[in-house]
Amino acid sequence: MRAKAEPDHGMDAAGIRLCHYYFEEGSSSIRLSLVVALAIYAVHWTHAPGWPGSAWLLAMFCIQGLRLWHLQFMRTRLTNPAGWQAWFASLYLSVVLAALAWGSMLFAFPHREFDFVYLFKIIALATINSITILSHGLIFRLYALFSSVLTLVVLIQLYGFDRVMSATDRNAFTAIALLFELLLLFTAWKYAERNRAFFTQQQTMNTLVSSLKRMHDEEVGLRSSLELKTAGLEEARNALLVLATTDSLTRTLNRRAILEQLQQQVDKVSHAEGSFCVLAFDVDNFKKINDVFGHNVGDVVLQVLAEEVKASLRPEDVFGRIGGEEFLVILPGLNLPEAVACGERLRLQLQHSTRMQQEAGIAITLSLGCCLAFPGESAVDILGKADTLMYQAKREGKNRLCY
Repeated sequence: MRAKAEPDHGMDAAGIRLCHYYFEEGSSSIRLSLVVALAIYAVHWTHAPGWPGSAWLLAMFCIQGLRLWHLQFMRTRLTNPAGWQAWFASLYLSVVLAALAWGSMLFAFPHREFDFVYLFKIIALATINSITILSHGLIFRLYALFSSVLTLVVLIQLYGFDRVMSATDRNAFTAIALLFELLLLFTAWKYAERNRAFFTQQQTMNTLVSSLKRMHDEEVGLRSSLELKTAGLEEARNALLVLATTDSLTRTLNRRAILEQLQQQVDKVSHAEGSFCVLAFDVDNFKKINDVFGHNVGDVVLQVLAEEVKASLRPEDVFGRIGGEEFLVILPGLNLPEAVACGERLRLQLQHSTRMQQEAGIAITLSLGCCLAFPGESAVDILGKADTLMYQAKREGKNRLCY
């Protein structure tokens, strides 16, 4: 894509970057030219001192200083490319002034013979015309103007004022100069085309990178949103799972969940992965508690009971409500004497519970049945054994454990 700089054309991003680079290189070139001007003046001062050389040096510094300011001024206008176009013509004037300043060196330091100083001026101008490609060559039309004006000044001096060369030498020098000019123009054109292509590719790459970054940011945003939604769904799923497996009053496992846990333990025993015991118990005279003290007190009794039992069990023990005032405890890895001891501890703890007295206002007792699960027994068989032993405890006077 071509960097557009004409007033009647729009300026794309690549053109703006190209102009920025032109201003940077032009500023560096101007500063270097002042050093070269001082060197030229020093060489001629010892050979042909005089006020024309001093006037040329002063004019060179003024013109180049003005061009430095002008480039800085143009750089600030690039923030508004549409308004900047109106100022582009001033670059042509700046380039013409620079070419005239360099060409006037031939008039400021006149020569009377074909010597080192004469060659030095010719070589200096050829060098300046060449290295200016690095700055003006970024925009071909500017370099073509600079090089053409400089060459024209040299030819005017050569044919109008030179008294050193013969006609034959002058014609030969002109031919060489024109060939050299054509070579420089071709080089500048290729250089400008290469830079246009480079800045266009760079702008395309920047656009692509920006698009990829935007897509990445969008992906991150979508991923973050998806993660939040997934976390919300997971939280909702867990909440539903808790609701589906938890008894709403006692916050323990409900009947379905505790029976699933019992079946899992049965499956482990079937695969010879250990044994377990089961405790089934309920609250003695619970119907009477509801009738005399009300269902609210009955609910408090069940809630306090559940919290007391959960606090007394091991982390691996499983506790749930079968229904009504009946509960089930699964004790993995315990033999029957150990399970009986656990049941007795729970019975005595609830019988003498200070918290139960404080919150429910009554004391309660439990009837418990404890059994050991054997390989080959189903969950229903084990639960039936525990229930049978619990009801045996009730028949024998309640507030006891049978096994």
